[in-house]
Amino acid sequence: MKKGFTLAELMAVVVIIAIIASIGLGGYRRTVEKAKLSEGINMGHQIAAALARADYDRKGRCGDFDTPWTQLDINVSDPDSAMAASSLELDNRFFIFQYGQDIMVSRKGNSNTYTIRIPIDCGTSNTRLKDSCEGNEEFCISAGYTNCNAFASCTKP
Repeated sequence: MKKGFTLAELMAVVVIIAIIASIGLGGYRRTVEKAKLSEGINMGHQIAAALARADYDRKGRCGDFDTPWTQLDINVSDPDSAMAASSLELDNRFFIFQYGQDIMVSRKGNSNTYTIRIPIDCGTSNTRLKDSCEGNEEFCISAGYTNCNAFASCTKP
């Protein structure tokens, strides 16, 4: 009597492991995407706050936001990031740029694109100053944004 496994038994185990791995890989990718999004949002908030500080330092008031980003009092610690006068490419995934009085954190190179809009806060109590997520509504909701309207623009509660 021989001891061991048949080829069919080994193939069944390999198929089961592949199914479990594919399920886990989807969750892992979403987790990595949320972590990178969080990093992009944090950098966007830092830039927004630095622009407001720079306006106060230079003019004694807030509202123009025309300081070149390379002169802001923040550090970009990621060696793969490149900061320009009014934009930043973060980790070759996100493009952060200024659009009027908002900082936009936009996902690049993905079919599921989305953009986070971060208003630059001058210390006013304005309800407009909530972050919003536009684009892929499913991802926006999974990232914690709700209150979505017909234009797939979602805000945090």
